[in-house]
Amino acid sequence: MSKVWTSDDLGVDLSDLNLDDLGDFFRAWARCKKAKKALNQEWSTEALRLAGIKFESKNFGNHLIVHHAELVIDFWPSTGKWIVRAGRKGRGIRKLIELLS
Repeated sequence: MSKVWTSDDLGVDLSDLNLDDLGDFFRAWARCKKAKKALNQEWSTEALRLAGIKFESKNFGNHLIVHHAELVIDFWPSTGKWIVRAGRKGRGIRKLIELLS
């Protein structure tokens, strides 16, 4: 079961949110998404390090190039998307680590 994230978990202050204004709601939602992606990037990168998987960081850590055996994999840790340059695609750090194990 996946975790339900709250604004407190993401460190986003929603105290100024006026639910009567739809624009405020969507701006708050965008702040939460941005914070969640930053956490995903941090956690996914650390998971690769802990698993001992070698990678090269590009674009300030937004794109990682994973080198494992004969595979070269493009990985975007903020979204979890990965593409094996030989053609296979997937999502999720756990599935990526499982593929490389």
